[in-house]
Amino acid sequence: RWLLHYARMAELYDVDLLVVGNELGGLTGQEAPWRALIADLRRVYSGRLTYASSWGDEFEKLPFWDALDYIGVNMYYPLAETGQEPRADSPRVRGLVEKLAAVSQKYNKPVLFTEVGYPARATAAVRPWETNDAPLNPELQKRCYSTVFEAFYGRPWFAGLYWWKWPSSGDAGSYDGSFSPLGKPARQVLAAWYSRPPGAASPSGAGGTLSSR
Repeated sequence: RWLLHYARMAELYDVDLLVVGNELGGLTGQEAPWRALIADLRRVYSGRLTYASSWGDEFEKLPFWDALDYIGVNMYYPLAETGQEPRADSPRVRGLVEKLAAVSQKYNKPVLFTEVGYPARATAAVRPWETNDAPLNPELQKRCYSTVFEAFYGRPWFAGLYWWKWPSSGDAGSYDGSFSPLGKPARQVLAAWYSRPPGAASPSGAGGTLSSR
């Protein structure tokens, strides 16, 4: 009933996308109730539906992706090994692209990064999900942003992404190690990519052309 209330509200305000759950790995093995919920939501909401899965097993094995419009993943797979720099052409990132493409192909659904982000810390590429006391490294955060764009943006199976995070208060800056790109070099990456018209070459010269997503 709780989610149906918000689905009706989303329909009323012509919301494009509704996320039916977020990182509920302890519950998503119960396939039948989820399918029933999704069917109920579609009766009151005409927009698109996704689920925000945890990266790893939940994303790769969720039993009801076929009932949704997008394969949603909170994309915190490491971009590099310890001591390595994140690069779109590295074996690790190429393998990650292949993994996500395979799940998309299996269900014939586009992949949506329901969450992706990197703290401005020295551990950003290796443990992107962590907020810790590692040394500040805004340049590494910037390289992680660039790697994600270069590796995924414009691929036909990729629906888009939501960055974690952009605080509504505007409280962030180069002095902190938070996930926010505000006041940090990563913001330049966002500006460069999002200001390009569809079909234009990527700002870095890698990763093909840009989609409109």
